[in-house]
Amino acid sequence: MQEDTFFILPWDLVYYDSENYTAAIRDLTKVIEVDQKGNVVPALYIRAQCKNRLEDYRGALIDYNTVLLISAENKSEKLAVVYLDRGRVNVFLENYNEAEQELLKIQQATSKVPSIPLHDAIKLSEELALFEQWFLNNMLDYQPSADEKILLDDFFKFLISNATIHTKLIWF
Repeated sequence: MQEDTFFILPWDLVYYDSENYTAAIRDLTKVIEVDQKGNVVPALYIRAQCKNRLEDYRGALIDYNTVLLISAENKSEKLAVVYLDRGRVNVFLENYNEAEQELLKIQQATSKVPSIPLHDAIKLSEELALFEQWFLNNMLDYQPSADEKILLDDFFKFLISNATIHTKLIWF
C-alpha cells in the first residue's frame, strides 16, 4: 500500500462527519470484508474511531491492534497517531500501564514529533470532561457539588482559551 493512501477513505466520511457512527461502522465492516484493493487499514482505523466515539472501547482496541499488526513494517507519523488513539482507549479501559507504554511506542514510531491532529475548543472540552467522568467519579468515587462544578467549568474554560491560542497542542 502506498504511504499517501494510508488513511484516506473515499467512503463513509459523511457518516463519520455527521456523527452517524453506527452506519459508518456497518458500511466500513462491509468494506473490510470484501476489500481487494488494500483499503482495509484505513477502513479499520476509521471504524476504530467510530467505535471509540460510541464508547465501544474494547472493539476500538481490537481494530487499532489490527491496524498496527498489519502495518508493523511501516514506521511513520501515522502509526504514532494510532498509538496515541490506542493509548486513550486504554485509559478509558483503565489499562494505565498499557497507556503509558503507548507513549514509548509513539517515540519509536518516528524520529520526529508526530503530526497529531490539532485540538479545537470542542475536542478539548470533551477531553477535559473525562477528568470529572473517570477520575473524580470513577477513580475517586467523588461527586463534585454544584459550586465545585462551577469552579471546575470556569477552570476548564480558562485552560481551553489558553490552549487554543497556541498554534499546535499535543494532548495526552
